[in-house]
Amino acid sequence: MTPESTQYLELIDDVVHGDELIEHGKRHARASGALKAQPDDMIALKAFGASRVRETLAPEFDPAKNAQDALHDAEHTRTIAELDEAMVIEAHAHGAAVVSDRTLAESATPGEEPHVDWFLVLTAVLVMSLSFSPTIHDRLLVDFEDATTAWALAFGCGSFLGAFIVWSMTLTIAVVGRASRWLNALGLFAGLSFGLAAGVLRWSMVESVEGQLMTLGMSLMEASTIIFLEWLAIALRTKHATWTAATDVRDRLTNKRDADAEYLGRCAQATTALKGKAADHTRYVETRWVRCHLADELERAGVDAVLKGYAEGINENLGHTRGLRRIS
Repeated sequence: MTPESTQYLELIDDVVHGDELIEHGKRHARASGALKAQPDDMIALKAFGASRVRETLAPEFDPAKNAQDALHDAEHTRTIAELDEAMVIEAHAHGAAVVSDRTLAESATPGEEPHVDWFLVLTAVLVMSLSFSPTIHDRLLVDFEDATTAWALAFGCGSFLGAFIVWSMTLTIAVVGRASRWLNALGLFAGLSFGLAAGVLRWSMVESVEGQLMTLGMSLMEASTIIFLEWLAIALRTKHATWTAATDVRDRLTNKRDADAEYLGRCAQATTALKGKAADHTRYVETRWVRCHLADELERAGVDAVLKGYAEGINENLGHTRGLRRIS
């Protein structure tokens, strides 16, 4: 340690508490109202600065001779051991975080969730509603007084039934997913049975060949629409299963990346705290060396600090006096 080093000057300032001594000198000058240095004040301030510094003197850090220093040294030894272990743990955590981040970056992006185009959905609902509406009107609303209202209600009910069938076959993939083929076949059977039931109702209301042919045609139209929807659903189930699997993998990798990053942050905080604790011990030992071996330098620094504050206080007094003179 040399007197020219910055660390040496910082340690002396820490021991002397130069800011406090400067402030003391300022207060003394303000209280006395001195406009120039007074010999008696200089003597008193020098004695004060020297005495404050002498109070800080201490023997050199020596664990072999001082029980308190031995405790400090033992604690520092434990800190260094913990720091070595914490640095190893942080290195492993950093490696895990890098690997998980790279794995996430290399994983496939699922993209948007597969879905049936809304134009096809609305078209299928319209076809089904056009098929169901006449049956509902002729079976339930034929005696309704207002024909317009009757057809509006029939079309509304037919649209509701059509929407239910389309929704159950194409828009529940996210809920059902790729279930067993028997369950998927059961859904197709339910849709065809619904159309067959509607066809039976229509057939029961007609007696002419033209009406029967119309009933058969509408039933075939419903069955064709349902089969078409099932064809779309088969492809959608496969795509949705692939998308779900990729999304699950992506979510797991994202969660692992976040967990590794959080753990790395905790490890870094622990390492930083231990490094700070070790640095504090080193600075304490260096400060004890300064207090033991540099008593003259410390006393000179203390006296210089308090006299500097005294001079600054006198300059403030002169400034106030000149300002009052200008006003008067």
